[in-house]
Amino acid sequence: MKHKEYLKMINAYVDRELNTAKQNILLSHLKKCKECRNYLKTLEDLKKEIANVVFPSVSNDFERKFWNKVVEMEQIKEQSLLREPVFKIALGCMIGVILGLFIQILFSLHNESLYLTLSLLNNEVDFWEFIIQGGGL
Repeated sequence: MKHKEYLKMINAYVDRELNTAKQNILLSHLKKCKECRNYLKTLEDLKKEIANVVFPSVSNDFERKFWNKVVEMEQIKEQSLLREPVFKIALGCMIGVILGLFIQILFSLHNESLYLTLSLLNNEVDFWEFIIQGGGL
């Protein structure tokens, strides 16, 4: 039998899943193989440690209390968002960008109007002539 098969048998032995015939084969092998004996001892020690673990108990309404606290924290977070300096800075930047775009559009429209007025004056073209030529409304 290959060594890997003995390791599998040791796992089954620790879990009490081996029949008597296979137990006898394994016990015979363990007498000769130090590596397998060490592996068996490690598994048995680990099994004892796991058996001795004490898990903390929780109250019956722990889950309900937990989710209530999560909801409460989310509400506090949403309420305090406006108070956060980062949010205020971001909001200020957004308002600044929007105002900047609005002012740029106004100046752009004003510059086109001013350019039109100046070009009309420079060419000594009467406003009404400009309209009649189809340049206006």
